Amino acid sequence: MMAMRARSTATRFAGMTDSSALIAAIIVAAAAALPLVLSNYQVGLATEVLIFGILAMSIDILGGFAGRTSLGHGAIFGVSTYVVVYATAHAGLPPAAAFALGVLAATLIAAIFALLAVRTSGVYFLLLTLALGMIGSACDGLRSQVAKMACGVTSARPCF
Repeated sequence: MMAMRARSTATRFAGMTDSSALIAAIIVAAAAALPLVLSNYQVGLATEVLIFGILAMSIDILGGFAGRTSLGHGAIFGVSTYVVVYATAHAGLPPAAAFALGVLAATLIAAIFALLAVRTSGVYFLLLTLALGMIGSACDGLRSQVAKMACGVTSARPCF
């Protein structure tokens, strides 16, 4: 006789089982409570770790699932960062509006990069994304002349 396998009756939420969803909720709650127990420096450091973690996940998704390794992520990341900082420090926008503008700018730059790189593959994709990243770096000099931000932004204030 064939033994019948017992089917898992665990419900799924966003592709996770109940226990995985509970663990994720606990981690999110712990991260949200960090500002209550840490100093401003430690909260800023934890925020940077999370931001760079999201950047690493985006590279992992592109390289792991799509099979394309991009070398131009830094340019997209830098554009969104400078838009947010410029919007808060110089234009006086509230942080939420600046973040929305940063996401919009990153999406726009990523769409331009995608239009240029969508038909390439392999080493040509690597070289093209590297070149696009270098163009972004070259535009950094133009940004410093236009936005009066020579070597970073020193007048940025924390959002928390």
